[in-house]
Amino acid sequence: MKYFLAILTLALLIGCGQQEEITVVDGGQDQRPIVIMQDGTLMFDSEPLSEEALVTMIKELVEKDFNSDSPSQYSTVILEAEPETSADKIARVKELITNNGGFADPEKGL
Repeated sequence: MKYFLAILTLALLIGCGQQEEITVVDGGQDQRPIVIMQDGTLMFDSEPLSEEALVTMIKELVEKDFNSDSPSQYSTVILEAEPETSADKIARVKELITNNGGFADPEKGL
């Protein structure tokens, strides 16, 4: 009987010591960058992207992130700038993203 109680106690202690793991959505972040051209225009998937379209995209990504059951990176946007792009043009795009609830993830040239 005491062996049974010892095994039961050990099993109870091992079971209670485990923690719930948080599931993170892998690949939640879109890996396609938004490219900031030298003149300040934006390109996405080799197509021109207006600032209004960027705001709409960010709002949709933030909503997707908000409604996700697990932590994800949907609202993180990868930025890439041409080498000669001025810092103020890059800062303007970053500010536009963050003001609408997204996160700017610099990749190249930032």
